[in-house]
Amino acid sequence: MVLSCAVQLIMVFKKNVAFNNRLLNDLNVLAIYLLENRILIVNDMKIIKLLPAVLIILIASSTILAKTEPAENETVKWLTIEEAQELTKVNPKSIFIDFTAEWCGWCKVMDKKTFSDPEVAAYINENYYAVKVDFESKEKFEYLGEKYNGKELARKYGITGLPTILFASSDFNKIKPVVGYQNVDQFMNKLEKFKDL
Repeated sequence: MVLSCAVQLIMVFKKNVAFNNRLLNDLNVLAIYLLENRILIVNDMKIIKLLPAVLIILIASSTILAKTEPAENETVKWLTIEEAQELTKVNPKSIFIDFTAEWCGWCKVMDKKTFSDPEVAAYINENYYAVKVDFESKEKFEYLGEKYNGKELARKYGITGLPTILFASSDFNKIKPVVGYQNVDQFMNKLEKFKDL
């Protein structure tokens, strides 16, 4: 069967614009529907009746995706714990605190593989305030009105091994620890689960 111009246009857009899987599926369903119902082909000739509408849909979809697709080089916007506490007062979001140390091999793997994933970074930046706390740092910071260093804060929450991530509600009343290395899929599940603590 000869593809109509609209279907060919969809194929060109699919190759040249970064689409997510859901939209690709929707476009394929649309193309099949248009072909099966012969909406775009009249008397087996390539006469397009709906080309303006199809173009508008494709352009609007690509514009929306350009805004929502994570950039390939998107990175986590790490904050200090003080910055995160101030930001939650203005724009409440859940917080996650990544306890790390120079000697922690699995922490480095998470930095390299999990936190550097564009989808993970985009989700974190949109839904969380991300904080890194150096477990070995002697530098004190203010946390909920008291001064701590990394080990002291870890001790407060019973953290004995790294990597450990604390997910906290914006008011810090609900705390959920996640212990150990998390790959991209595992971590995305945790991010979605604890987003609305």
